[in-house]
Amino acid sequence: MTKTYDPTQVSIQVGVASLKSWNGATPSMEEEGWFFSAGTTGEDTRSKNANKLGTLTITMPQSSDDNDKLTGIYNAGSTIKVTMKDNNGRSLFLMPTGTIAKLPDVECAKESGEVEWLIKGKWGVYFVGGMS
Repeated sequence: MTKTYDPTQVSIQVGVASLKSWNGATPSMEEEGWFFSAGTTGEDTRSKNANKLGTLTITMPQSSDDNDKLTGIYNAGSTIKVTMKDNNGRSLFLMPTGTIAKLPDVECAKESGEVEWLIKGKWGVYFVGGMS
């Protein structure tokens, strides 16, 4: 069976702002979920990592009005709930108290470019699911 991905079915909510004009969004974990170590005799140990910190990187057109929304949230200095849901399937990423880490770097050039927003915090839900 052929499945179809439609980027317009991915929703991103940052605080009260629903983002509409973005080029890409990448959730990531700060560290691996498991650590492995081996002793001199070859005995190995697996340790679970409790670190749930991560980043949602959002790439937007430089011309997007959503940049105004994110700049306002950054300037307010508050923590915000961040949700990314892929309605093509079952992937869901929820950060209950995220923070916009810094304002994006901006390049003024011959053509309009992109800006990259980094939202950091602790993932409450990090679920990579399949497509419907």
